Amino acid sequence: MEGALQDGFFDFVYQPFRDTDQAVKGIMILAFEVTDRVRALHALQDSEQRLRLAIEASAIGDWEMDLDSGALARSGKFDEIFGYQTSPAGWSYDQLLEHVIPEERAAFDGGEASGRSAGRLAHHEWKGRVEA
Repeated sequence: MEGALQDGFFDFVYQPFRDTDQAVKGIMILAFEVTDRVRALHALQDSEQRLRLAIEASAIGDWEMDLDSGALARSGKFDEIFGYQTSPAGWSYDQLLEHVIPEERAAFDGGEASGRSAGRLAHHEWKGRVEA
């Protein structure tokens, strides 16, 4: 034996061979080695789980915005921070801006736009209003 055996991941494709009457006369089997892709996916899932645990332990409200639609996906803690006893059906970026006091909206909106155009993390500190 030349080396130690290692676990790997493979995708298999089974393709029938048919004759002119469409009867199956054989099967071609293709195997694709996808170990790196599977391991990268597992590493990403582990990282996401660690981030989620850190966010929950820190009592941080988090949100993500769909850049095409402006729709926000957010955590229950995010809604709680804004004073909602029950989560509103949906949030948009415009609804988020309604919680920013008027004199800070331009700076908040400009910070988001610059972060989006630069493709980098943006940090905001702003005064807002929460539901009482």
